[in-house]
Amino acid sequence: MTRLEIIKQIRCDQILKVMLTEDEQEQIKSDYIQFMNHKINIPLNVKKLILIKAIMITKNKGNLPNAAYMRKVAESFIDEKAITLTKALEKMDRDKEFAMKQMRNNEPSWMDSYVDDLRAM
Repeated sequence: MTRLEIIKQIRCDQILKVMLTEDEQEQIKSDYIQFMNHKINIPLNVKKLILIKAIMITKNKGNLPNAAYMRKVAESFIDEKAITLTKALEKMDRDKEFAMKQMRNNEPSWMDSYVDDLRAM
């Protein structure tokens, strides 16, 4: 099954159950409902991806997304014209690649000399 098919078939509550603990699901519930009911002109499948992205980003920082943050993520999708499921998946891939590149470029300045010292041993 492809990612496209999975996103089309999965329900939002299932996304929450997979990505969050029961306590976190309760904490995010009102913000999630507020975001889903917000009058933003994007398909439900793209909203699912936005929910996934918002949770991934905030959980990595030890938080949960609120409705305003989810709307901000949605605006980034709209700004990049990623308003179809295919385009939204492409945006997610680009964002992931950018984040990976940033991580590789953020090595500490002492890392090269440390690696050289290890090789010298």
